[in-house]
Amino acid sequence: MSIKQIHTENFKLESGIVLPQVNVAFRTYGQVNAEKSNVIWVCHALTASAEVHDWWPEMFGPGRLLDPDKYFIVCPNFLGSCYGTTGASSAEVPEEFQRKNFPLITIKDMVKAHRLVAKHLNLQTIHLLIGASLGGQQALQWAVEFPMEIQHLCVLATNAFHSPWGIAFNASQRLAMEADQSFRKNLTGGGKAGLKAARSIALLSYRTSDIYNSTQIEKSSDTVQNFSAESYQHYQGEKLVKRFCPFAYYAITKSMDSHNLGRGNVSVEEVLKKIEAKTLCIGLCSDRLFQPEEQQFLAKHIPNAQYLEIDSIYGHDGFLVEAEQINSKVFEWLKYSNSNLKTANKMTKTSTIGLFGYGCVGQGFYKILQQSPNINASITKIVVKDKYKSRDLPVQHFYYQSSDILLDNDINTVVELIDDADAAYDIVKSALKLGKNVVSANKKLIAEHLDELIELAKEHQVAFLYEASVCASIPIIRNIEDYFKSDHIEGFQGICNGTTNYILSRTAQGLTYDKALLEAQDLGFAESDPTLDVDGFDAKYKLAILLKHAFGVGVKPQDVFNCGIRHIAPAHVNFANNRDSKLKLYSYAKQIEDKVIGFVAPFVVPKTHSNYNVENEFNAVNVNAEFAHEQFFQGRGAGSIPTASAVLSDIQALQTGYTYSYSLVNDNSFTNDFYLKIALSAKDENSLDELEFVLTENVTVDDKKAFKTGWVHFKNLIKIDFNTRDDLFFAVISEDFKLCLSDVEHASEKTLV
Repeated sequence: MSIKQIHTENFKLESGIVLPQVNVAFRTYGQVNAEKSNVIWVCHALTASAEVHDWWPEMFGPGRLLDPDKYFIVCPNFLGSCYGTTGASSAEVPEEFQRKNFPLITIKDMVKAHRLVAKHLNLQTIHLLIGASLGGQQALQWAVEFPMEIQHLCVLATNAFHSPWGIAFNASQRLAMEADQSFRKNLTGGGKAGLKAARSIALLSYRTSDIYNSTQIEKSSDTVQNFSAESYQHYQGEKLVKRFCPFAYYAITKSMDSHNLGRGNVSVEEVLKKIEAKTLCIGLCSDRLFQPEEQQFLAKHIPNAQYLEIDSIYGHDGFLVEAEQINSKVFEWLKYSNSNLKTANKMTKTSTIGLFGYGCVGQGFYKILQQSPNINASITKIVVKDKYKSRDLPVQHFYYQSSDILLDNDINTVVELIDDADAAYDIVKSALKLGKNVVSANKKLIAEHLDELIELAKEHQVAFLYEASVCASIPIIRNIEDYFKSDHIEGFQGICNGTTNYILSRTAQGLTYDKALLEAQDLGFAESDPTLDVDGFDAKYKLAILLKHAFGVGVKPQDVFNCGIRHIAPAHVNFANNRDSKLKLYSYAKQIEDKVIGFVAPFVVPKTHSNYNVENEFNAVNVNAEFAHEQFFQGRGAGSIPTASAVLSDIQALQTGYTYSYSLVNDNSFTNDFYLKIALSAKDENSLDELEFVLTENVTVDDKKAFKTGWVHFKNLIKIDFNTRDDLFFAVISEDFKLCLSDVEHASEKTLV
């Protein structure tokens, strides 16, 4: 079908300026069905046209995404362009607005014109709205302003607001055009030299140095002028001049710069939440103009979105050059979104697994799954980051894009075993939205996003299990969920980090901290950078997860205090020994009346406690319950096979339809407002005064350390960053915590009596 036009009068722009007449050119392909449910709307980029089959041929045709035999495809030429729609040099534009005086057309104005076409075609909903670059900006604006009109949204190489980097490129192009005298004089047919220069600048933002260095290299080292790269820039500039209006180009770059979804709203983040459509945000790994982080930002804040990155060396132009790959990915995504597999996936008698990560735990999981014939599960794809790394499986087992798993309709279960918590979050969130069950071992990811991921799993009727995230082989989450469901958990003391427990075991045997750490590193129990372990961050993430299951308390990791063991000294070990005790790093939680406390810190653990004999890399959790009283769980808390065994257990649980119930929910609230009894160590007696004690019980000083024991307000304690202070160390010496100062004083009086 040929290009058509609609005409409207008195078109009011966002700026308030009224254009007396506006024409909008558009092209359609295929036939709209009776339900009008097969509409695909394409928003084109800066210098493209309504002829989508011409500039996106790999996406167009039978069996492709833009299939006119299946869909009714609409592509208008946006307002301000020069291919039939009113723009800077159009005859219908009043003389006062002609050429370089053309008023600002914002992205909102473009969407307004799009919707006039939709109204003309009597279309109320769009099955798929797709756009790249400036086209993506239009699609986002439409989805934000009129969310109920868009069912599926695919945006490529675009952003929520035009970046300063992008604006700088556009401003540079406009400076080049303004240097053209015929442009400055606003002459009909003017601005061609300026447009040629502007195009040359733009190309540097569209392409990459790798492309130029590989395609424009000189054949002879004797070349001193008329370089290939120079000729290429001239050619591309002249090519655009032959087909595009300089004044329209100038105006459109200003349109792009005006793009900001947050304009008139509370924030960009908040406005993105308005989008109702199932959304696919595609980035290009080498794009310097619309950088992948901008599409990741979109996927993070659009409620029902996922992110996909295309591996390309072509920079921003990759959305055109890589169209074959993009067609395949978007086609699969749309097909999957249209299918209703969610309910079937919840109880998965046969688990077809997509595995992310093939490191220590990933290899362990692959190995033990092959040795478990009673579990009806198979790994069909493994996605890894480094395609050149040597591995113990044939190369055909491995893939390198998350979409290879996420958009595979045959995969019903995603197992996420990578180290990068941010990347893991994107994977898990996307998988849940796509109706796949998820098993994860990433405690940082889970602790930071647990409430959100729980809601996503409920919304999409799938399971999200993560037993391996806390204490590896110890089934502590499942026991809290199931065994204690009819009981009341009063508290727990968790040795949840094998690295610190190994170091504390060895320092108790006489080694210094430095020697114990080195030994742990040699044995593979500690990382080369042990910060996450020895400063208590790892234990904190696990504590945050346990708080949710044991008390129904959703607390962010940043609100949980963590003090590690980095600065433990022989004097501190002796302090515990003299009390017939040992130092242990606890992930500690307890309910006091209607409050729940939780923190990570060294505790002085007496010989009578079950955790006293937990040594080396072993983990343990001691649970105190109202009816079951004390229950003790011990096992290996790290390592390839122990962690993989917990992952395998979750896979088996999925096949019975198991999900976490989160039934231990009550009106408890998390608090840092309480009092506790500690021993504080400092280099001298005066330094002990840095922390205020509400009640001091004892002070001892020798030639090595000064110690003070007594009660402190936890809110004051957590103001000190003990992890960075090698001159201060503390340990909790009693599990008797008080909410009120008067209770501390009363307890002290009873002790004196």
